[in-house]
Amino acid sequence: MATRQKELLPAQDNAHAREVLIKLIEAEFDGNQRAAAKALGVTQPALSLVVNNKGGVGAKLITAICSRTGMSVDQLLGRVPETVTVPLERYPNRARAIALLVESGDDEVECREAAPVALDSDEDPDPLWWVDQIRSELARRRRGIRVGVRTVGTDEGI
Repeated sequence: MATRQKELLPAQDNAHAREVLIKLIEAEFDGNQRAAAKALGVTQPALSLVVNNKGGVGAKLITAICSRTGMSVDQLLGRVPETVTVPLERYPNRARAIALLVESGDDEVECREAAPVALDSDEDPDPLWWVDQIRSELARRRRGIRVGVRTVGTDEGI
C-alpha cells in the first residue's frame, strides 16, 4: 500500500502542476505514464503518486515539466494571472500551421488528426513545413489511404 508522501508545496500549487502533468501525459505520451516518466527523468511509481494525488511534485519533476512545455515555474504552479495562458504544445509551429489551415478553410479536427504526433527531434520545424506535412496527410486520408492501415474502399494497403 502506497503511503502519502510529504508535499513540499502548498496544495494549490501541487493541484495546478498535477493538472498540467496529466495533460502533458495525455497529449505527448497517449496516457502512457511509463513513457512519460522516462522522458521526464523520474520513476513511473513517483509519477503515479503525483498523478493520483498521493504525493506532490518535486523539484526534479517541476524542472522537467517546465523544460518540456516551455512554461515558467510560476505558470506551472498557477501563480500567474488568469489572463495568461500557455498552450501545452510541444511543437508551437504545428499549432500555428493548423491555425493557418483552418483560416484557409480546412476543418480543424481533421487537421489536428492529420498532424504528426511527434518527431524524432525536439526541434520545431517552420510552420510552412508543418502545413505541407498536414496537407499531404489530409490528401492521403481523403483518397482513403492511411499509413499502416488498410482502409475499406481502396485496394491499397500501405
